[in-house]
Amino acid sequence: MVDVVFLIDSSDSTTQTDFQKAIIFIKQFVTAENVGPTTIRVSVVSFAAQPHLNFPLGLHTDRTSLLFALEGVGRLQGSTDTAKALNFAKLNSFADGGGKKVVVVITGGNSDDLYETDVAAQSLRSDGVTIFSVAMGQSSLFEQNKIAGNRANIMTNLDFSTFHDAFNKLSTC
Repeated sequence: MVDVVFLIDSSDSTTQTDFQKAIIFIKQFVTAENVGPTTIRVSVVSFAAQPHLNFPLGLHTDRTSLLFALEGVGRLQGSTDTAKALNFAKLNSFADGGGKKVVVVITGGNSDDLYETDVAAQSLRSDGVTIFSVAMGQSSLFEQNKIAGNRANIMTNLDFSTFHDAFNKLSTC
């Protein structure tokens, strides 16, 4: 089993168009992968100044309900507190065990505090969580590297096929 938590930047540093592209990116993932209660579980958290849980792991256990739930994900406003979003994922997303743990940060700008973002990402990785950083807009490569901790886990745009290949390598290990 793989648990995948998508953290979507919906702060003022992203446009509505980029936010919608992020939702489409997640829909492509849900459509392409074998989602289900014993295979791949998906959660979505939007974030700006504060994280907002749209739905937790295991709530939507099939492709149809996940795609429907994604239609209801709204955009927030405020600053880009990526550290809070990463800490939220650490404290709230993987409580019931599961299998492999993956966080996908889709961000459109630089975080409020790079140091705190780096610390939060390192803490997640030390718990065995694999982090992918996917850029939309003007996210810096330096910051993406701090988030992902591994160049192979950085996507410099919302190119689903690149992510799909990287995710499949991870999920078959």
